[in-house]
Amino acid sequence: MSTQEMTLLQNIQATIGSMFETINFIKDNAVTKEEFYAEINGIKNEIKDMKEEIKEIKRTMVSKNYLEERLEIFKHEMFEIIRMEDQRAVAML
Repeated sequence: MSTQEMTLLQNIQATIGSMFETINFIKDNAVTKEEFYAEINGIKNEIKDMKEEIKEIKRTMVSKNYLEERLEIFKHEMFEIIRMEDQRAVAML
């Protein structure tokens, strides 16, 4: 697991912990409707930010995988060109 993925996992765990703290606070304390929604909206924003982080990690992983595949194809093509050039050089001898 990459550092970026570990950080994201820690952020998710922290947000879940924050959600439970908020729920317990609401249960234990008489809060106004406005306070309740302010807390819930704060959590929603954290979740939205994490979703964006997840999307970015997915994009990065897809890009990395694509580039690795293209590099392998390029290597094979270069080896084939070198092999053909070697054959042509031997034929010229």
